[in-house]
Amino acid sequence: MKPTEYKAIRTHLGLTQGELAALMGVTRKTVNGRETGAARIKREAALAIQTIDDGGSRLVAGSRGSGDLPLASSFSSFSAPVSLLIMNVIQIQPDNPPKGWKKKMCYFAWNGDELMIPAAGIGMGDQEALLCCSYDGAPIVETNGATLVSETWARKEKPLFSEVIDRMKEQATKFKDER
Repeated sequence: MKPTEYKAIRTHLGLTQGELAALMGVTRKTVNGRETGAARIKREAALAIQTIDDGGSRLVAGSRGSGDLPLASSFSSFSAPVSLLIMNVIQIQPDNPPKGWKKKMCYFAWNGDELMIPAAGIGMGDQEALLCCSYDGAPIVETNGATLVSETWARKEKPLFSEVIDRMKEQATKFKDER
């Protein structure tokens, strides 16, 4: 998404930079940087502002490579119940990660009592998880290059990974209880 597109959507919404910042959980300086081109508009930010612009009725799936989304007319969209959630994402990384360790495996989040686990942990790529979750109406979180899916949904979608999911939940719960 280009800075001019970002600003056009904000203007269309009738929001000030401060109002959009408050709605998205960022600073006004961040919104200003996105509109002036001083800050790159990440995929998550483009998806969030487009979802707000559509009144939460559209979820989009764009290309992954560069992190930029094409214009709205050049990618597919479909109706799905979407809400913008702000939640704390927690990163746990082993002291001595084993060979082949993927950084995206160390993120998780809690949405109330529901654990959000890395899609990579159940053998799913980011795009696959995004498409499957949006089709099923399941919550999904994207952060720092990691895609998190609902633990409950993951158990139904990938029953062969139940032991892996149990271990992730055990570690995440232990961390949550310590805090």
